[in-house]
Amino acid sequence: LSRTQVREFFFLWRINKFDWLVFVASALGTMFLGVEMGLALAAGLSVALALYKSAFPHTAVLGRLPSTAVYRNVKQYEDATRVPGLLLVRIDAPLFFANVAPVGDSLRKYEARANAEGAAGGGEAVRWVIVDLSPVTDLDATAVHWLGGWKRDLASRGVGLALANPSRVVADLMTKAGLVESIGRGNIYVRMHDAVAGCLAKGM
Repeated sequence: LSRTQVREFFFLWRINKFDWLVFVASALGTMFLGVEMGLALAAGLSVALALYKSAFPHTAVLGRLPSTAVYRNVKQYEDATRVPGLLLVRIDAPLFFANVAPVGDSLRKYEARANAEGAAGGGEAVRWVIVDLSPVTDLDATAVHWLGGWKRDLASRGVGLALANPSRVVADLMTKAGLVESIGRGNIYVRMHDAVAGCLAKGM
């Protein structure tokens, strides 16, 4: 390996383990299988990793930064505080048939954990789930059905669902699918902070 490749090896290890894996596989494949097989292996791994990231998108529980109307991932910002009675979550990818199941699993786990922590600390159970849709650029039919089913599941347990900051494309899709009427226009907000204030005012 050249000096440049060695530097790239350690750079990728620090920055992104997935990219590092592709780099190592490409290098080893080229060394032991030939240039064409090495490139084919790297390309195949890149496609597989891209599909994996699409099927298992990042989600996060959000908290409010002190003295602001800004909400950030509680794992990344230690001073971000959760709002009692509310579960604030963000989905960081478009929603489609391949990823709605793992996203749904993550959100259910967040709700169960929030309820368990509330019970252990003498706090409130989750009364509203608020989803920040700003990173969600698209929905397919499966995602629309899933959202509707999730809303009904929450309602059956006395939990409300609110959405914040959907894009124009997503808002239009939800309107055409009847999802806006199902969730309620009054439960869809432009900003996360507006959604928090609105849900706190409504109670349950």
